[in-house]
Amino acid sequence: MNKKIMLLARDPGGANTVIPLAESLRERGYQVDLYGKDLALKRYRQMGLKGQDITEILAEIKTSSWEDFLSQQHPDFIITGTSGDDFTERYLWEAARSIGIKTFAILDQWMNYGIRFSNFTLKEQGQYWQNKLHPYLPDYILVMDETARQEMLSAGIDGRRVKISGQPYFDLIVSARNSFSAEQILKVKRELGLQPDELIFTFISEPISQDYADSNGELFWGFDEKSTCSMLLHTLDKVLERSSQRVRLIIKQHPRENEDNYSFLNNEISNEHISISTVKDIDSWSLLRASDLVCGMSSMLLMEAIILGCPVLSIQIGLNRASPLILVKRGILSPILKQEELENTLRTILVDKDIPIINWHIESGAVDKVITYMEELLCINWPSTVEKR
Repeated sequence: MNKKIMLLARDPGGANTVIPLAESLRERGYQVDLYGKDLALKRYRQMGLKGQDITEILAEIKTSSWEDFLSQQHPDFIITGTSGDDFTERYLWEAARSIGIKTFAILDQWMNYGIRFSNFTLKEQGQYWQNKLHPYLPDYILVMDETARQEMLSAGIDGRRVKISGQPYFDLIVSARNSFSAEQILKVKRELGLQPDELIFTFISEPISQDYADSNGELFWGFDEKSTCSMLLHTLDKVLERSSQRVRLIIKQHPRENEDNYSFLNNEISNEHISISTVKDIDSWSLLRASDLVCGMSSMLLMEAIILGCPVLSIQIGLNRASPLILVKRGILSPILKQEELENTLRTILVDKDIPIINWHIESGAVDKVITYMEELLCINWPSTVEKR
């Protein structure tokens, strides 16, 4: 009988880490049961997969419910994403440990390392820093690289639990980089209703104001999605005040954002050459490839855009602490920290046609590493080998 592997995610980022594993595990002869909650289910559908909604199976998401479920289903191994503001995966790790099922959790991003395994959510950062304990831990945490491993250790996670695997989702992006045709890009532009001479500037939003809400009205990072997008829009307006160039600013919202998050921008621009569109349910890769410029703060989509070969700007005006973007920490990308710098950069792009290109080499193979690590543990617990198709 084939080994049964359970995959679970709650957030879109977590879903991205397990999505590439589903097909590869099935190709190796494993039975794969894909579960999800909330926006992870939507992400599965976008990638052509159907996941089972765990909220329709469990009356309540808690450790004891997970224990009952696992006792009935008997998965041989569990691989999950991680969440910053939800405990679904955390309770699952706890339940699996009590039953004796091995678990992996895969990080999707170079930030919020320890809090994903704590008693707190992102909105409770202050409480977490005062009480940095990690009671919810899988057997192993798989991270993107040595930088992430060191950050996990600095957060207080036992290094024996941390393995470097790479980001499985990057395997998909690397393979997709050269698969976009000119016809596909034109199709995206037609769907967005663009004029032939209209440039696409895409702003990648994040729910920063939602995740890092402060009762004192202070911005955790010194900026949020609203302040950054507003600064981009007004600077673009200034740069184009004597130009006839048409620009469509497309705000790609995060799945967890409120639909009206940017309604305040409706009356802020009078330049007839600038138009604004807000989108959420759109194929991200097609939008990125169709864009003449991709702007954002620290979203994973910025990194995806770079891997896809798109020109990218990271705008972090007001930054009051170390940048959350890993490419900045590594010196691969320099963020824009002042309004004057943003104005000069946009002028260079629009007037001089000098488009910034960032070189960031990503090696594929993370999916194979994750499965290899899993099989090492399976071989310890179950001597039989899995026959590949």
